[in-house]
Order: sequence, then structure tokens, then C-alpha cells
Amino acid sequence: MLLKKLFTVLGTAALFGLSNGAVLPARAQQAPPANPLANFNIPPSLFFGFMGQASDSIDPTHSAAMQLLQRTDVRNEIALDLKQQNALDELRTKSAQELQSTMRQKAQESFKDLQDVPPDQQIDKIQSRLEQFATTMQDFQGDVDKRTEAILRPNQIKRLHELDLRWRGLLALSDPKIAATLKLVPDQNAKVSGLVKVFMDGQQKAVMAAMAPVISPNGVGQDGGAATPQERQQQMQKKMNATLHSKEMEKAKTDTEAKLLEVLTPAQKEQWTTQLGAKFMFRKNEVN
Repeated sequence: MLLKKLFTVLGTAALFGLSNGAVLPARAQQAPPANPLANFNIPPSLFFGFMGQASDSIDPTHSAAMQLLQRTDVRNEIALDLKQQNALDELRTKSAQELQSTMRQKAQESFKDLQDVPPDQQIDKIQSRLEQFATTMQDFQGDVDKRTEAILRPNQIKRLHELDLRWRGLLALSDPKIAATLKLVPDQNAKVSGLVKVFMDGQQKAVMAAMAPVISPNGVGQDGGAATPQERQQQMQKKMNATLHSKEMEKAKTDTEAKLLEVLTPAQKEQWTTQLGAKFMFRKNEVN
């Protein structure tokens, strides 16, 4: 039951195609579920893998290449031809279906496995499942990245990588691949991890608070009745984007990046600037 509540709060119940009544007792369905997130460490790849369908979300620990390729401004910048656009659209649709099927199966297996777990052991078990889900998500994203690059030309891949770093900003230093290119030492990696964790924890908390009314089982749809899974997902994305672009979040990101920049040596700062490539201004709310 605790795991089911968690996924309801994360907004993934609709993604998995699971009904609220499958696990929660009738009494629990009559009021918004308690938010159990405080009991868990939600990996960014998992949180933003599900919630990050919104175009403006950022998981700094992983490339946002596929996400960026949904944007018209990015497609124009790397000069995608019509054949490539069609191939990427097909990959996006197919990969979304594959992810939904994979995670639905894993969620159902987890619910089944946890039915007989004693209540005092559920939190540890659920945390373990979350880490497994996050690993599955990362592996899946890595595979999609490879399939994406297979569609692009070398110069397009290079520019897309530069745009990805500009999109993620210095928060991307928490990505082991990016940290390796700058040759960060253990002490630097530790400082980066600490700064990014504080920012991400605050961001997740703000997003969940903003989406709480939508996540509630009592959410209202366009026809005045209960919101459909599709309506709820759209509402959550809208809330997420509004929160991510709030003055508070923008300031928190700016402050965090300023601290991250201080972690780098002069040579690393120069290398980081080089990796960003030519200047580029992302247009707001621009999605293909």
C-alpha cells in the first residue's frame, strides 16, 4: 500500500495503467493520499524520467538530447532534414511505449512482491525498488541516446551535445560523463554532488507541492467529473513548467550554478566554456 501511495504521489499510476482501487482501501480513496516522499530518496533519473515529460524539466545527471530534439529551435539549429525528423518522431513514440510497458511490468511485479512484506520493512524495500527503477530508467535512456545518435550526422551530434550542456547548465557537472571530461577530482565531485542534491531536493519539493491538487484522486476533469489519466498528466506538466520557471526556482538555479563555478579551477572553467560551443538562446515554451 505504501508503494502504491508513493507512485500515486509521483503521478506514475496513470503511466503504469494501475487503478487506485487495486491496492488502496476504500477509505483511503475518499481523501487525497498522504505524501510519503519524505520517507524516500527519489533518484533524479526516476523523478524526472516520469514527471519530466514536460519540456522544461531538467535531470542534470543525464543527457536531455531526446527532450531537446522535440524543440523546434533545436531542430532548426542542428539543421535536421525531413527524413531525420520523421525518424526521431517515430523513435520518440516507440521508446515512450517501450518505457511504459517496461515500467508498468516492473511496478506490477513490485506490488506483488511487497504484498507480504511486514509494514516495518516496507520503506527499505520500496527504497530498494526505487533504485532499481532508476537504474532501469538510466539504462533505457542510454539506449535511446544511442538510437538517437544513429539518426544524426557527426556535426549534428556535436552541436546537440553543446546545446545539451547549455540546457542543463553547470548542474551537468553531476553527470559522471561530464565530470570525467573536466577531470574533476574526488573532492570536487563531492562538492558538486552536495550542491546539486540540495538544489534537486528543493526543486522536487516545490514541484510536488504545486502538483498536490492535481495528484489527488479527487482531481476534476474538463467535464466536471474525475480527471482522466491524460488530463491529470497534462495538468501535472503545466504545474511543473510553471514551478520550474518561477522566480524562486530560477534564483535557486542561478545561486547553485554560481557555487558550482567556484568548484572549478581556471583551466576547467575555460574547458567548460569551450564545451558549450557557440552561443544559443533557447526560446521559452518552444516544443515541436
